Amino acid sequence: QVLIGGCGESHTGSGGGYVKARKEVDYDAHYHDFGEKSPFQHTYAHLHFTPDERFQDKFGFPELWNVTDAVRLLLRPPPDRRNSTMASALFVHNDCNRGRRGNLISNLVNNEKEHHFSIGRYGKCFHNAERPKSIAEHDGIPCKDMTKDMLFHNDCEATRDGTKTMLSSLHKFTFALENTFSEDYFTEKRWQVLFAGSVPIVFDNHNSRMFLPDDDAAVLVGTAEEPAQLARRLRDLDTDYEEYSKLYLWKERGLRPEFVRKLFLSTDYLMCRICEHVAHHHGPGKDHAKNWTWHP
Repeated sequence: QVLIGGCGESHTGSGGGYVKARKEVDYDAHYHDFGEKSPFQHTYAHLHFTPDERFQDKFGFPELWNVTDAVRLLLRPPPDRRNSTMASALFVHNDCNRGRRGNLISNLVNNEKEHHFSIGRYGKCFHNAERPKSIAEHDGIPCKDMTKDMLFHNDCEATRDGTKTMLSSLHKFTFALENTFSEDYFTEKRWQVLFAGSVPIVFDNHNSRMFLPDDDAAVLVGTAEEPAQLARRLRDLDTDYEEYSKLYLWKERGLRPEFVRKLFLSTDYLMCRICEHVAHHHGPGKDHAKNWTWHP
């Protein structure tokens, strides 16, 4: 195993360093000690691995620490919203072009009273709600200057997209629907919702579950599901807090290894990925034909 500029790989190559790092970590109340034989023993320790000590300030890679922050946020217990006066779900979009997303929301909005499921709509599309004063006052405040009362998840990492994430933390559900329905296409929408402690509503585009911390961490909208069917599902979850709470049981189980590995896809710099791609596909012994020049 080769270390290229600290791209999130262990310099030991065998994983032995991971176990040692794991034993030295002081996990907080929301982490779980999985035991030596657990598949998490390497992946969770890896979250605390940083090349800063080896490369010092010149080659520090803070993204590795961001993954640690992400796990802490994801595993936090959700807020108790049983007495909330906010709308059950959040929808924030300014692109009002009709499409699968627009048509779905339009149907839910037009039949909101019939469905008995409320949606707070803060963007330009189907606008019906204003930001709470407590959130509006914090617009434009740098992440480092946020105070603890500004967000349920008050960590700086969670407030990077401040207003949207804070709004999401006030609602049981948040629509995190992509504007493009295709396999392997996912943006930051679902991550913001998960960080905020809300339940994302996402399209089930065949492999959507692979990009969630758990199969039950989101409400998936099926390709053939009618808006009325979705509304009934959401209403049932909204009115039965015991069933709704089951959507957060994954926080107690911890993150599955394949999801943790996906988190680490974000630890590599773009230039690092380019170097890895070139080395793998066009390195010594490879066919360098067509517009590729190898400079060892």
